[in-house]
Amino acid sequence: MGIFDNLKQYAGKWEEKSRRVFTEEEKSEIIEAVVVESQYGLSGRFTRKNHAVVFIPMANDATLGIGEPIDMSKAQIVTLSKVGENDIFRVSI
Repeated sequence: MGIFDNLKQYAGKWEEKSRRVFTEEEKSEIIEAVVVESQYGLSGRFTRKNHAVVFIPMANDATLGIGEPIDMSKAQIVTLSKVGENDIFRVSI
């Protein structure tokens, strides 16, 4: 048994599982949505009515830059999946 038998295996790539628009309920919770720079690239910063802040990474096909507002009537939530991993979410616009 070698070192490679004890390490986590990374197989496959992230695939798009689904794509949907924000629901009316989700949109109504947000008072501000803007693109910000994060540790791993661009993210959407969503400020909720209760002033909690949530970050969702931007999808590779996103066309907005840092500081630009996210139009939630046009944005989509992309769900990505990969064998052996939990689904992840991205914002596309």
